[in-house]
Amino acid sequence: SALIPLLRRVHGGTYWSVNADAATSGNAAFLNIRTIYMLDSPCLGKVAYVAIGATCVGSVVPTVEPMDDIKRGGELGFMQFGGSTVILLFQKGARVQFDEDLVFNSLRPVETIMKVRERLGVHIRTPDSFDNC
Repeated sequence: SALIPLLRRVHGGTYWSVNADAATSGNAAFLNIRTIYMLDSPCLGKVAYVAIGATCVGSVVPTVEPMDDIKRGGELGFMQFGGSTVILLFQKGARVQFDEDLVFNSLRPVETIMKVRERLGVHIRTPDSFDNC
């Protein structure tokens, strides 16, 4: 589980495409409308989950509030009409081993299609890891 200490919506952006070709074309996708969820995980520390609205996405709708406690695989929100993209930012020192396909594709300007609740990688346990990690 993780606690959500902060939820911030960034308005006033646009809806540029976020596919690999468009993102490398200089279309300023970083200015897109987004919702930032700050998570506080006992296993990984602070994690930012950034939901980015893009072409054909009407809005990003959070279904949680600050200080909610979410369970692993729980819903944070949804994107209306179509897909979009998300970015995960981990606190420095977080012990995450990403799956090989993500690492391989990250070295090239290509997309990796992910399905809801599909694994991205694993938390690397250490002797000082919490029992519930």
